[in-house]
Amino acid sequence: RNPPNSAGRMASSSGKLRGSKIRASMSGGGSMSFASLAGVATAAMASKKGMGSMAVSGGAGSKKWKGILQKKMGSMLQASGTRGGGQAMKMRKPGGSTMGGALMATNEELFHEELIAMVSQTAREDATAASDIQMPSPRANHVTVVTENQVVLFGGHGGTGYQRRAWNDTWVLNLDNARWQELSCQGTPPPPRAGHAAFAKDCNVFVFGGWNHDSIFNDLYMLDVENKDWADVDLSWGVPRWNCCLQLVEAIPSWRVFVLGGTADVNGEGRSGGKFDDRIGVLNLAKTYVWDEPALEMAEDDDNRPMPREHSAVCYDPEESRLIIFGGWSNKWLDDVWQINVSSIVGPPYAILKVEPPLGPVSGNMMVTVRGVGFQSTNGMVTVEFSTKDKEATAQGQVIDDETIVVPTPDVRDKIGPKDCIVRVSIGVRDLTTTTAKYSFFLNTIADKSLCYGPGVLQEQQAGQPTRFTIQARNENGENRKSGRDQFNITLQQKVPLDDGKFMFEDLPFEIIDKNNGQYEVVYQADEGDVIINVRHAEGNDKPKPVRGSPFKPTFTKTARNKANEYTGPLITSFISSTLKSLDEFYQSTNTGHSVKLKDGDVMKLIEVLNYIRTLYKKEEELQLRQDEIQETLRHLETEGVPIDKNTKALKKVGANLKQLKEDIVAKEKEIQPAVQKESDKYRKVIMEFEEELKTYQGGIRKEAFYFYKSGLELATTRLDAVTSDLNRFQERLDELHHIAENFEYTKDTTGKIKELINSFKLMQAMREDVANMRQLWEWEQARIVKTE
Repeated sequence: RNPPNSAGRMASSSGKLRGSKIRASMSGGGSMSFASLAGVATAAMASKKGMGSMAVSGGAGSKKWKGILQKKMGSMLQASGTRGGGQAMKMRKPGGSTMGGALMATNEELFHEELIAMVSQTAREDATAASDIQMPSPRANHVTVVTENQVVLFGGHGGTGYQRRAWNDTWVLNLDNARWQELSCQGTPPPPRAGHAAFAKDCNVFVFGGWNHDSIFNDLYMLDVENKDWADVDLSWGVPRWNCCLQLVEAIPSWRVFVLGGTADVNGEGRSGGKFDDRIGVLNLAKTYVWDEPALEMAEDDDNRPMPREHSAVCYDPEESRLIIFGGWSNKWLDDVWQINVSSIVGPPYAILKVEPPLGPVSGNMMVTVRGVGFQSTNGMVTVEFSTKDKEATAQGQVIDDETIVVPTPDVRDKIGPKDCIVRVSIGVRDLTTTTAKYSFFLNTIADKSLCYGPGVLQEQQAGQPTRFTIQARNENGENRKSGRDQFNITLQQKVPLDDGKFMFEDLPFEIIDKNNGQYEVVYQADEGDVIINVRHAEGNDKPKPVRGSPFKPTFTKTARNKANEYTGPLITSFISSTLKSLDEFYQSTNTGHSVKLKDGDVMKLIEVLNYIRTLYKKEEELQLRQDEIQETLRHLETEGVPIDKNTKALKKVGANLKQLKEDIVAKEKEIQPAVQKESDKYRKVIMEFEEELKTYQGGIRKEAFYFYKSGLELATTRLDAVTSDLNRFQERLDELHHIAENFEYTKDTTGKIKELINSFKLMQAMREDVANMRQLWEWEQARIVKTE
């Protein structure tokens, strides 16, 4: 030991206070003054009674002890003189030499013990005078937490001597004045307990689990320290447990509390049947508290799994997002160290809150903004993940500020498709955020499915007045889009006459309003005359394509009907009624035409039915477009309070009729297919026979009288007329065969000619050229005769 300093303290070469039991030495060659001995006595009492705040130096604080020492030493000198013999106890006067012999020469230990007893008696008297000082009772297995400038102590068991009373008192140690105070709390305090765990957050102290002689606990209580108010959180986790370790961890957007191991009543047998446990509970301190019990990513029989235990120590490493656990008790003392990576729960030091806008096309390449916190806390590449339950797609983003990331959405047509996703962010080597945001991929707007409607695309509008029409965006399934941000390429041009009778086109200004529901309203104004409107939509990086019905050719007049440019005006009313009428007329004529009974071999009637079938197929998209235009127009009128029941019923009826007509047409096509095939094969032979007939006839022409001069003008002319008549009849048959071949869809060459009839057309052309040449020759002969005569 180092020698005591002048105040009686034990010096430490390391600069740290070192505790030790202090005894005054009575032997040796040195002697001590009253002041130094009083200091030693004071230090001894401070060590023995825990009176660390007492003065241990000389001066006023030691006067009392000088008197005690003088009284004791005087009595001992008197006793020594009475007994006689032995060495006399000598006293050194203050200021005298320290080398003049021992302060006491005999019975050193007796003197020491009696001195301590005397000092203790005086200390008890002082303690009685200072009985107003408050302190917690002796205890163990309690908890303490720090909140602001105070230490809060709760519970434990202990008491005087070997007492093992369970406590539920609450004490606060003020760190500014080093004074204890017991809190008189209101509310619902926890039952007395020991072996519990606690943490402090936002001036609140939370107590979890524990035990007493009557009960075991898995409850959670909260103390509002400022208002001295206890409350039962009414949020238990698992089975009762005690002697577990606990760690509060900062996380975004809500902190987490990890409870590890301990002894748990897994079998419901009470404290005596408790088992060492290795489960981990996580309390999420979000707006609504909730417990979770994540599973370790290792099998329960894994040799690298820590054994169940109690009384462990735990701390948190924020750089590696890991809990570090040391030691504990599991029917033996443990000295092992384990780490648990909790990054999947705690997350990185940044969080995602939302994505703006929260939806976009499956083709991607739409710039969105990710909102959150802490994005500038970490350096590195920004990865934004869009995922469903089993699929994911990523894109590289850019940090704009601590709360903003911008990122182009990925193309998910071949990965995720049109689904709702969750979005998470990782930066650098950090993990993905534990917080998520929602994002919906929708099917892209398809130009071939979208349409336009409204007065702005109709005839006979009022010139010089604003007009409008609506673009309804639709996806590949023909469904109306529910959001905006589509890119439409729109041109409006007015046809302007020039002085030379020609025309030029001038661009018209317009405004497009994105209603963010899949509809876009276009507002413009035109002078009297014709207007051409082109509406195109670019699908991804493809070339813009026109929407259905584009280009539109509205006209404007100065004498239009009243409210012609309004949705509720006469043009819309007329459009609806006339379109419904034309749809019904088409249905009636087609339904009648395709329903005729066919006779065997009546190829012309068969072809007529085929044409009705083909006309329906050809006009099917137009028919659907007209129905869609009426439907969307009626929806708009309904929003403006216009009655639409009558027209809605008419539209449903004609739609049902056309749908049934399509089904009947498909059935009819299947029904007549054998007859079509039969007649098609038959007329292939007829065409071949006709070609042979033409060849034979061509060979006979060379023998006609008009090829011989001796036949004379009259006979030659007669035969020329006769052959011409024959060729005309051949042409009629050829045209009929061509009509049949076309309707039976015979093969055509690159010039559009039916291959089976090419030779017949050539033969006919050659024969007509021959006849024309011979007629011209005989006409010259006739002119010669007339001139000669």
